[in-house]
Amino acid sequence: MTLRLRLALCYGGLTGIALALACAYSFAVHSRTHYDQLDDALRSAAGHIGGELARAANRAQQDDVLVAASHLGVSAQLLRRNGGALELVPGPGATARDMPRVNPASLLQAPSEPAYPIIAALAPAEHPLTGEPFRLGIIAAITPRGNADAFRASPSRWRVLVDAPRADRPGLVIMSPLSQRDGSVRAFGRAMLATAVIGTLVTFLLGWTIAGRALRPVAALTDVAAEIATSRLLHRRVPSALRSTQRVAPGSRAARPPHGRPADGLVADSTFVGDELERLADTMNRMLDSLQEAHAAQERFVADASHELRAPLSAVAGNLELLGRHLNDEERTLALDEAGQATHRLGKLVADLLALARTDAAAAPAVQQLSLAGVVQGAVHDARTLAAGRSVETIVRSDAQVSGDHDELVRLVLILLDNALKFSPTEAPVTLTVEAGPGRVDLVVTDAGPGIPPEALPFVFDRFFRADTSRSPSRGGTGLGLSIAKRIVERHGATIRIGNLPRRGVQVVVSFPLAGVVRAHDARPVPFAMAAADRDRPPSA
Repeated sequence: MTLRLRLALCYGGLTGIALALACAYSFAVHSRTHYDQLDDALRSAAGHIGGELARAANRAQQDDVLVAASHLGVSAQLLRRNGGALELVPGPGATARDMPRVNPASLLQAPSEPAYPIIAALAPAEHPLTGEPFRLGIIAAITPRGNADAFRASPSRWRVLVDAPRADRPGLVIMSPLSQRDGSVRAFGRAMLATAVIGTLVTFLLGWTIAGRALRPVAALTDVAAEIATSRLLHRRVPSALRSTQRVAPGSRAARPPHGRPADGLVADSTFVGDELERLADTMNRMLDSLQEAHAAQERFVADASHELRAPLSAVAGNLELLGRHLNDEERTLALDEAGQATHRLGKLVADLLALARTDAAAAPAVQQLSLAGVVQGAVHDARTLAAGRSVETIVRSDAQVSGDHDELVRLVLILLDNALKFSPTEAPVTLTVEAGPGRVDLVVTDAGPGIPPEALPFVFDRFFRADTSRSPSRGGTGLGLSIAKRIVERHGATIRIGNLPRRGVQVVVSFPLAGVVRAHDARPVPFAMAAADRDRPPSA
């Protein structure tokens, strides 16, 4: 079942229920009022006729009163006691012929019976039928339609009021046919039923139309999203929520959503609506932006990885081919050395790729409270082979605690230290400083290398990126170290910044929140450069 049909059924169903209740109550009030008015008329006629009969001096005057009752719209007949039984007194001929037969005793013994249908009980009663000296009942009589059509007689209902004989007045039976009132009530009931049915159908059709217009942008979103999924053209964007859209030929002028991206294949014939559908479209477009960026990054990564892997593999293959020829000892040694260097570089690249994949796919790090100064000193101790006798200076100005994974933090320090040693002059020291700031503790790594070109600073954390020829593969780098470092920093809720020092060298600052301090971090690198006034000041974030 489609959403449009469900909405239309919901609209029609709720309206149908409301109309059915309203029509049922209207029918109940209408029908009960009709029959209650008749009962009131019978009560009034019984009181008037009974008073006239009590004042009549003889039977002839009583017959005149009974005949005159027809002017009140009722048929009346005397009721008297014969011993212990009640019997009807034969009245004037015309009056007696018009009245159906009735058993007054049975009506007096039973409680008053309402004339209205059972649904009319929903309406309030104007005059209850209890606590009165007379009884009201219903009898069914066969009323011939004519002498020639007596065999086609049909039953009709009569409303009967029975007033028992009393000491001061004779008994009385008054009747009135209900055929006209029954017909009127039935006609009104059919009208109410038709109103409920037609109102429900009209509401369903209106709901179907309104739901179709409201969901038209959703259909457009679905179509374009399906085309994007099928064609895998991630540069396309879904249209924002429009009141109405239509297809256009390729190459024609397309509508532009508020965010400025063209909606291919769609043109708007009305203004944009800032509602939930537009927010849905904008959310989907942002998702497509993320997917496009991730897809482009993946393509760049695959291309860069292929390029990086091809060079050492080609070197290994070429040297192995040379070893198959007749070479002297010097040439053989050179080929083996080059193959070994290429293999070493290949192994380092694969290890970095594996480390990057693990940091991307790993869950949240195992958090424990650590001394950042202790982590740095342990990492420097492990990096003795990287230093190769060069000077590495550790300055600890704070022993603040941070929350994180010990192994990942050690790897972060080793990456930054290796990067600094790789691009610093042999005689220049590399400095690792741990100092505290407001609500944070900073790890500052400073080298005295040639620096990074300013235009390359925003891209230093990209995978396989190298700023210039001084940071070439000949120095053993793979272009993945800072990418891994940035990922580790992000996983620990910290920030990393990199910038050139005023005179010479590069400074990297990693700011960790103190243990127990929760702080949002900016995942994008923020390059910075120290001012000349900071030249002699200790490095800080």
